[in-house]
Amino acid sequence: MCNGLTTGDTRDIQFMSNTKGLGTLSLKVISNDQDKIVFDVTKDNTHINHWLTWKRFAVKKDKISNTKIKISWTSHFECDLGPTWYFEPLERHAVGLMNLHLLQSFFVTQD
Repeated sequence: MCNGLTTGDTRDIQFMSNTKGLGTLSLKVISNDQDKIVFDVTKDNTHINHWLTWKRFAVKKDKISNTKIKISWTSHFECDLGPTWYFEPLERHAVGLMNLHLLQSFFVTQD
């Protein structure tokens, strides 16, 4: 696991868009205990902020062994496009890709 996960720590994660260029999502650790880390969004000027608003991120930590932890990343957001029945599948796909990037930005996996 990486450093910078103490309550109050912030992290800027950059995303590249072909149409908007480089954007930054800034997250602040608002709580961290043995089971869960919660992040608040302090800034978002990424391209994705044109069609959704991030609310909060939560990371669940499940200890598998003394050397392995299973990480589950959950994103809470509000859809800014409608109708949701049309845009929701695309948004969920994009959020999944961003979650993978966020997860890799915070945690290093080793086999």
